[in-house]
Amino acid sequence: MNKNILKPLIVILLLLTGTLGLHAARYDTSYVCSGTQVVLTAQNATGYTFRWLNETNTQVGTAASYTIPGTAAGVTNVPGAAPVRLIYKLIADSTGGASCSSDTFYKIVYALPAFKVAIDSGAVFYCVGSIPTNVVLASNVTANNAATPPTLTGMPAYVSLAYSWVNTPPSPAGTPGGTPTGQTYTVPGSALVTAGPGSYPYSNTVAYSLGTYSLGVGASATGTCTVTKSITVDITPQPSIQNVNVTTTFQ
Repeated sequence: MNKNILKPLIVILLLLTGTLGLHAARYDTSYVCSGTQVVLTAQNATGYTFRWLNETNTQVGTAASYTIPGTAAGVTNVPGAAPVRLIYKLIADSTGGASCSSDTFYKIVYALPAFKVAIDSGAVFYCVGSIPTNVVLASNVTANNAATPPTLTGMPAYVSLAYSWVNTPPSPAGTPGGTPTGQTYTVPGSALVTAGPGSYPYSNTVAYSLGTYSLGVGASATGTCTVTKSITVDITPQPSIQNVNVTTTFQ
């Protein structure tokens, strides 16, 4: 599979002068891939100092920006099949005159498991005379070292795995029994018979699908969360004895 690229996700926490903006939005949620570097940044920092706290209320940063630590300078790599949730808190304090503090801004980060994709052995072979009624191509996804797909239970309903199949021409198209957006894709045997001998490539892209959450803000996953694997259906010509010269030799 494609390896996760440690690509920074810079989350901007907009602080508006005077109101600090924190009263308008007290929390925000982001979704990142395992191993992605995440930097939280407060803008309009002039005149303020900052306190970043973790879930145990331990202060972890005092600058306008805070980089979430983890393996290989990224979010702690998700070890299993379940997402890891991280919550950080930001409080802004005025630096002049009276000591005034803002309310608390909560930043929620879900680190999603990395996954691997396997499609059979990369190729399937049939003779023209023995093509089955349907050829079912299946995409098997496993999370990290686990033998099962990523566990997304407990996550919002809009977080799921999405599948996208492509049949590169002249590959025969599939049927509704195996849709381009399902884990399996079914190619009718009759279409392969019509197509005749040859190699027909198919590919499947798997990614995290993220919809829109309750605040009406589009969610996004940053990092290499997408894996594409290909498979070829090879149809071998059926030999005919009529095309073979038979020689009889008397000894």
